[in-house]
Amino acid sequence: METETFGENQIEFVSNQEPFVPEEFLEMYKVPGQEDITAHSFARYLNDKKNDQEIKDQVESSVSFYIWKIESASDYRKTDLIRMGLSSDNAKLQKACAQLIVLAPENKRATLIREGISKTNIELQDICINMIPNVPQDERASLIREGLLKDDVKVQKTCAEVIYSVPYGKEKDNLRKTLANLIKTGLTREDPKVQLAYAEMIWFARADQKAELIMEGLSKNSTEVQIACAKTIHTTPSNEIPDLKKNYQV
Repeated sequence: METETFGENQIEFVSNQEPFVPEEFLEMYKVPGQEDITAHSFARYLNDKKNDQEIKDQVESSVSFYIWKIESASDYRKTDLIRMGLSSDNAKLQKACAQLIVLAPENKRATLIREGISKTNIELQDICINMIPNVPQDERASLIREGLLKDDVKVQKTCAEVIYSVPYGKEKDNLRKTLANLIKTGLTREDPKVQLAYAEMIWFARADQKAELIMEGLSKNSTEVQIACAKTIHTTPSNEIPDLKKNYQV
C-alpha cells in the first residue's frame, strides 16, 4: 500500500483497488459548474504529478539540457561544465561538449582540447582537433603535434587539415615534416583504404616534399590511391611536375 500526504490528509493507494480519499478532501477541489472530482480521477492526477517529476529528471540528465546549461552559464562556469562533459561516460555528451569548446574563454580552450584529445573516443578526438583554430595562435602547433602522434589515421588527417592555422615559421615547417614522415610510412601499409587516407594528406605536406610522396603513391596498385596522388601533382614545384606526369599512367 502506498500513501500520499496533502497537508493533514493522507491518501491511501492499494494495487488494483480504488484509492481511499476522504470525502471532505475531495470537496476542497470541487469547482462550481464542473464535474465532481472522484477518487479515481484524483488518483490519476497524483500519478501524473509523479510522471511530471520523472520527465523533469530525464530532461535534466539529457544532453540537450546539459548543452542549455553550458550556453546559459557564466564564462567561468562554462569551462567547468565542458570539462565535466568531456569526462562523462556518455559519448554523445562528450561530443556535444567538444563542439561547445568555442564558447569557453579563449585562454581555457587549449586545455579543454588537450583533455578531449587524451580520451580514447576517436570521434571526440577528431572534434577537438577541429577546434584548434579557435585557440590562441601560439598554442596551436603543440596541440596538432599531439594529434599527429595518435594512431588513428582519421585523427591524423584532421590534424593535417588544421596545420594551415599555425603561423608561418619553424613550428609550421616542423609539423609538415612530421606529416610527410607519417604519409611516407602510411603509404607502405597494405590496406588500400589506409593508403588512400594518407595519399589525401599529401595536399598538406611541404611543397618540396610532395614529389617523393606522390611518386610513392603512384607506384601503388590501387587506382584510387594513384588518382588521389595525381590530383596533387600541380601543387609541387614546377620543375618537378613533368616527371611526375610521366609516371601517372592510370
